Amino acid sequence: MNGLQHGRVRLARAHKAWATHYQTEKARIVAALAGGQLRIDHVGSTSVPGLHAKPIVDISLVVSRDNDIFPAVTALTNAGYEYRGDKADAGGHLLIWAQDSIVYSHVHLVAQSDPQWRGYLLFRDKLRKDPALRRRYAELKAALAARFPTDRPAYTDGKATFIRSVLHAS
Repeated sequence: MNGLQHGRVRLARAHKAWATHYQTEKARIVAALAGGQLRIDHVGSTSVPGLHAKPIVDISLVVSRDNDIFPAVTALTNAGYEYRGDKADAGGHLLIWAQDSIVYSHVHLVAQSDPQWRGYLLFRDKLRKDPALRRRYAELKAALAARFPTDRPAYTDGKATFIRSVLHAS
């Protein structure tokens, strides 16, 4: 139920294993950072009960200051995560947990001053509370996954306008 080949788009039915995987990853992150994190949250579609999702668990990791980012990157890299660079407003500093070309987790590392983490939580919580919004998002994701099964950037870009409209409506 968890994991997806890098660059591919495939949606899976919601599964309780995603919450379990998040808890396992959270424990690994806490151990790696030795308490240096400010907040860790399960975000993205795998955090929304009943929502089909790419079977990759998204984790928002917030540290206190910008100066804490690269020590956290180093600690997580030492714990086995792969650093994919600063994606700026498209996800903060991205680290992945992958084995044998299968990606299992994305860690989006941002400083507390970065509004992205609040956006992750706001979007997740709106999807959890609003069945009609969740259904519209699921339909959009299904259409994009069918159109872009091997083009993850196009799939992600296709969701961006919807996500921005939900966040700006708040």
